[in-house]
Amino acid sequence: MKPDFVFVTGDIANSGRAAEYTEAQRFFAELAQATRTDPKMSWFLVPGNHDVDRALVKPLTRITAAALRDTHQVSGVLGDSSSIALFAQRQSAFFEFTTTFLGADRAWSSAAPWRVERRNVAGLEIAIAGLNSAWSAEGGDQDQGRLLLGEFQVRDALGIADREPPALKIVLMHHPLDWLRSFDQERVRSLLMGPGGAHFLLRGHLHKSRIASRESPDASCVELAAGALWEEATFPHGVALVQLDISSAHATVHLFRYSSEARGFWKPDNFLYENINDGTYTFALPRTWQISGRKPAGISPPPAAASSTERRPSLEVNLDVEWDRKGYQAETDLCRALITIQVEDPAEAGRDNQVRKPVHHILVLDMSRSMNEEKKYPLLVAAVDAYLRLLSPHDLVSLIPFSTESEILVRSLAVSQLRQYSFSAARALSTWPFRFGATHMAPALRLALTEIERAKSVGFDGVERLLCLTDGQLQDYMACRPVALKIGQQSVSLNLFGFGEDFDAESAEALAAESEGTVRYVRTIGTELEEYFGHMARTSQRIVLRDATITLRVTPGVTCFNVFACRPQERHIGKFDDVTTPVISYKVRAVRYGSPYIFLFELRPWEARQTLGSLTFEASDSTEPIQLSIELSPQFAQESGEVNDFVQKMAASVGALVRSDSDTQIAALQARIKLYSREGRPPQHIEALERQLEVLRRGGSPSELSKDDQRYLNADVGTATSVVLGPADD
Repeated sequence: MKPDFVFVTGDIANSGRAAEYTEAQRFFAELAQATRTDPKMSWFLVPGNHDVDRALVKPLTRITAAALRDTHQVSGVLGDSSSIALFAQRQSAFFEFTTTFLGADRAWSSAAPWRVERRNVAGLEIAIAGLNSAWSAEGGDQDQGRLLLGEFQVRDALGIADREPPALKIVLMHHPLDWLRSFDQERVRSLLMGPGGAHFLLRGHLHKSRIASRESPDASCVELAAGALWEEATFPHGVALVQLDISSAHATVHLFRYSSEARGFWKPDNFLYENINDGTYTFALPRTWQISGRKPAGISPPPAAASSTERRPSLEVNLDVEWDRKGYQAETDLCRALITIQVEDPAEAGRDNQVRKPVHHILVLDMSRSMNEEKKYPLLVAAVDAYLRLLSPHDLVSLIPFSTESEILVRSLAVSQLRQYSFSAARALSTWPFRFGATHMAPALRLALTEIERAKSVGFDGVERLLCLTDGQLQDYMACRPVALKIGQQSVSLNLFGFGEDFDAESAEALAAESEGTVRYVRTIGTELEEYFGHMARTSQRIVLRDATITLRVTPGVTCFNVFACRPQERHIGKFDDVTTPVISYKVRAVRYGSPYIFLFELRPWEARQTLGSLTFEASDSTEPIQLSIELSPQFAQESGEVNDFVQKMAASVGALVRSDSDTQIAALQARIKLYSREGRPPQHIEALERQLEVLRRGGSPSELSKDDQRYLNADVGTATSVVLGPADD
């Protein structure tokens, strides 16, 4: 029987020394071979008290741990990276061992002292959380009743697991809960064994196999304790094998005990419980787990009976309007309407949060000769690995490197499979035979287009995300533009990320504009680079709508002037004062929850009217179309009313996209600096704006800015192309 997972609940070493993990590595390698499992995919480890090197328990951490008296103080330590790093020193050999045994992508560290991963077995989504109950341990019997797990750690792990709620939640930790301090034990027990907690809680430490069930009206948790596996025979040696039958909603625990007689052998353990025969215990999965009736992958459930009950919408979408003044004079004032569209977090709204759209991430990677520099190629590789590391396991990835030749190196592969193969961009790209040649990107974009078209032809019901990482030194720039236009016609944006001091932001911006994409200049390194691309990966996990469109139907006698997209990017959508068609549509495309999508409309009524027009937002979610409408009805008065400072600043910020005079540019920079500060934008971005403002105020030219600042500022705005004009509805 080949297990799907191997769980090791701690005490891999004896005293947390590096040499002891060398022996463990040999033993585990033999066990992995015998079970035909891959540790880099199927094994899950947590540290125990014997994985603590007592020589590295510093007096400061001992004093700090003893002084922690409540949940808030413990959370203060676990939530502070420098504090937890001090405690993590005692487990450094364990962390290093996980790097080699599990792989760098799954390794434990002071930055990740607990772990949450996801797997899918026979169509069953499983979240596996490894908790660190030994972070404050000193390694001896004196730990009993003094350990800390921490509500912060448990909430963080369960929160990560529930971002896409699994069907089954397995939690590993080393110590029994009654080894924790009383205040910590109470809070942690209610979280792990209450609603939304663990289905299976696996632990070790006491060297005795145990099966226990914790039942309440709201939740059920099955606790399994592992026996010992060490050379001394002080305690019986035992292991447990668990079989989960999701079609019948039953589980069977097989208990085995080792005998050292003769050559040594394993037999079913009939001595642990009186009512266990043949070492097996079968039980029905608790009703609260809601697993009953699930079918393994490949088996279709019978069609559901028709119901007349109205289904509650899975998403809450808000459509709001703000005006730049409280009142307007007809014929005189330009009315600016700021439209905000925002999808609320489904979990916070108390609604079904299985609404995320799958994303197909297509990464086009510049591997040409000009990228073979210290500030380019190593950063590109690090960026790709950081991005892939934080994608949802259900997403798809295609990697297309280009140089003299182009190739689909990874074709529409699930992220979970990439992780199963321990994929590394650094390793894969370093052996690509065509790297560091000429810079021909057009063939790579054509391959990306075929990937997009192929996904649609097989019914992929998700979002396509196309990222191109390059220094912009293209030898076939003109050939790229028509391909980028075709990509845009597929409702996909080409987003470029520029590397190196010679990055050509202006040409990149023109190329991105063909598909209404964006350009970003990458000048971060190290952890900042990983955080930047990691943030991008995390935002993709919040995509819940696709094919989104906003449509303005203008009332007769009203003129629409400029229309801008303000957030997430600043973009001039178009100027429509000479357009006779009263309907203007703009493709927003994919929409994330939690992010505001803001648009500014400049409207002039030639006489006071009850409404200047109506605006409609349409999109598709995972279950049904969404349509919201709002009337644009400002107040009219004899005199202009009080200004709305936020709308005015947003209008000033985007005004520089259409007017280049000095006063407009200065006003735009002032507004943008205040808005970006309010939004918590990166400091280096705001500092670049401030330097540009200083130059303009003294009458200087943007050419006086450093090339770095120029690239950073240029690669921040765009010009929309996906505007559709139409006649009035009949």
